[in-house]
Amino acid sequence: MIESNQVDVSHMYTRLWFDKNEEVPLESIITSQRTIDGMYVTLSCYGDDVWFFPDVLFPSSIAECNRKIDFNIIKNKKFIPALKLAMMRYYYLGRPGYKRPRGTSLIKVFRHCAVFLNYLAEKNILELSEVSAFVGVQYAEHSRMQPGLKAERNTPVSVSQRLIAVEALYELLLNSRYAFSHPWPDATTGQLAGPPPVPGGKTLIIPDEHLRVLMKKSTSLLSNSDDILLNMNRLSWWVEKKYSQEIIDHLLSLCGYHGGAKGLNEEIFHLRSACALIILITTGIRAHEILSLEVGCCFSTTDEDGAKYCWIRGVSTKTGVGATEWLCPAICHQAVIVLEKISKPLRNMLSENVMSSRVDISPLKASKNFQNKNKLFLLKPLNKKISIRPLNFPTFQAELKKFVLHCGVQWNFSTHQCRRTFAVYVVKNALGDLRYLRDHFKHWSIDMTAMYAENELQDKELFGEIYVAACDEKYKKIRHWLDPDTPLSGGMAQTIKVFRSKGESIRYYKNHSEMVQNVSESIYLRATGVAWCTADLGGCDGGKAFDYTKCGDCRHFVIDDRFLSRWNAIYNQQLELIQLEDIGIAGKDLAHRALDRCKKVLTELGAPLEVFEA
Repeated sequence: MIESNQVDVSHMYTRLWFDKNEEVPLESIITSQRTIDGMYVTLSCYGDDVWFFPDVLFPSSIAECNRKIDFNIIKNKKFIPALKLAMMRYYYLGRPGYKRPRGTSLIKVFRHCAVFLNYLAEKNILELSEVSAFVGVQYAEHSRMQPGLKAERNTPVSVSQRLIAVEALYELLLNSRYAFSHPWPDATTGQLAGPPPVPGGKTLIIPDEHLRVLMKKSTSLLSNSDDILLNMNRLSWWVEKKYSQEIIDHLLSLCGYHGGAKGLNEEIFHLRSACALIILITTGIRAHEILSLEVGCCFSTTDEDGAKYCWIRGVSTKTGVGATEWLCPAICHQAVIVLEKISKPLRNMLSENVMSSRVDISPLKASKNFQNKNKLFLLKPLNKKISIRPLNFPTFQAELKKFVLHCGVQWNFSTHQCRRTFAVYVVKNALGDLRYLRDHFKHWSIDMTAMYAENELQDKELFGEIYVAACDEKYKKIRHWLDPDTPLSGGMAQTIKVFRSKGESIRYYKNHSEMVQNVSESIYLRATGVAWCTADLGGCDGGKAFDYTKCGDCRHFVIDDRFLSRWNAIYNQQLELIQLEDIGIAGKDLAHRALDRCKKVLTELGAPLEVFEA
């Protein structure tokens, strides 16, 4: 082991950037990791075939096998010294003009560079000095024709990432004996990668009918968590006492659980997945961020009016922001509390290992145990030689996919969809669109911008995604209104009809999409539950209080066919109200006025005649 102040490699490696003839000693320490006692353990030396990188560079969701680079995958061993020099420079200095890379960037660049170098070996190009513009263009074409992970051919984004890595290799080897000429001096990686993807290829949102089932099942499991956790604790005690499976299954049945130990373990995994899904959907948190959560991550704040707001804190490494906090509903805190209880047995085992003085626990292993002892998402591998470790992303994704199928939902689920689904639902609720998740999003409204803005550790990128979702949602509504076939009612309806009937209006814009975009940006929009309001001033109680039909006469309101069923329901309610004998003359007059407004709106929206038959 070495102390942190014994090695100062930054100056030496900075010189290596410029000094072409400098040889790096094979015993030079490339990576090291700090232990609990403040000492540093060497992870990799320059001469090693495999370089391991410190855990601090990676989210806890990244598996151990993806925290190293293995130079043995290079087919032509003559390329290994060049790649080692490039990766050392990249690790310590980064690319010119860029900050030092995180762990995932290191691994990606290495793998893409390895693909390029192995391509050269296949083409019998044995020296980097033989790389020319012709070779570079050929490699770009080869990359475009390779099969992708989810398509017949690599996407332009995937090809671009490959080519950017080759450019990085070129830059990192400048001023060294391994330098080579630029592989495409007269082109850019974007040009060589091909045309960008067609708009609309962004991450899907989870459909309402699927999300409703998933949240119903998840909240049901959460409500029943006390019984599941009680049986989990019983099972842990019986296993510790080395009871046989037959005896354990019998004891569980005596306690009222008839699924046996295997069924109970599956139910515990489903409960953990349910809690994770609730957090993902109600906060917009990313997968690696939820996997960073630890015991005690929940806290609350109270504003000057006494309103309580719930938060969770974790770590975000995607943009390098580090400690981050997310606003959440109370159910999210309930889910975290259950996760703390589920993870407690594994956390206790890790804590015991940290406190153990046994010689078979290395300082590095003890340090990892110490870092992970408070994680909410832990995994105990079946292989007893592998210690308890944080849940990695592939396993987390697989568990959630299994849970989705368990709920009977046929949907190609991805954790990335939860973030966008959250943003869209926040927007819909802020606009007044009452959905199944309204109770879960009760804190979210237009006013929450101030609450989030006051928090320095907020997830600013998430707030940006919510804004984008809001713009998209408003754009869709305005586009629907400007469709000549869309029936409209309300005070603003005639103005919109006149605008869309003037064919010459589109001459002021390049196309219909640009016109819609321009109009949507100039209109304030919110929903009252029975209409869309374009008034940017407060003080209106339309769609609320005692008279839901006031919007029908307001000059600021637009009622489209989306509200047809609601106005039909209000119309039927007024018919029932008129028949009552105990509402007085004023009540009768109010009901008749509301009935007339409903008839007008329903007629303009094209309601069938049978609606008015009473």
